[in-house]
Amino acid sequence: MKKRVCIISGILLLLVIVVVFGYIRINNMYPPSRVVEADMGEELEYQEGVMISVDKAEYISNKQRDNVYEKIGIEPVSDLKILEVTIMLENVTKESKKMSMTDLHLETTGASNGISKVIIDVSEGRYGSLTQELQPGEKKQIILPYEVLPNLFSKKIWNEIEKQKFWLTFSSYPEKTKLNLRIGVYE
Repeated sequence: MKKRVCIISGILLLLVIVVVFGYIRINNMYPPSRVVEADMGEELEYQEGVMISVDKAEYISNKQRDNVYEKIGIEPVSDLKILEVTIMLENVTKESKKMSMTDLHLETTGASNGISKVIIDVSEGRYGSLTQELQPGEKKQIILPYEVLPNLFSKKIWNEIEKQKFWLTFSSYPEKTKLNLRIGVYE
């Protein structure tokens, strides 16, 4: 009986050692992301030769949100909010650049969401397209809509969602890029 317990204990110890060394090996092969961040008004390189900065971020009013969803033809999901983020793109190269904006995500601790295509489709030109083309040296300001959904947050955080820190990100590894937002609210 003692021999059996010793063998089982030895096997479990060996498994623990293998797992620990496996984690150490993986963490050495793939170190944590280096965070590169900019505050509103500061630029980061979005894609090769294209700079990006955030000019403004604000929630639209509930009335405006309801009007948007009326155009879509559906009821808004519970008490969601729409965050409009105004960004500036600048082509600093001597060639035309075409890019997809779909990798530009709104994030906060524990939650992430992409640009709302369905809102862009009914916006009648208010919001920027998911595909942008910039001529050499061109600067372009566009507004992108993000839905902030209550089911992504606890009730306590949702009740103070206007105070929650958000950022835009467009890469996670090996560099995590963050464009920090200061969000305003208007009615």
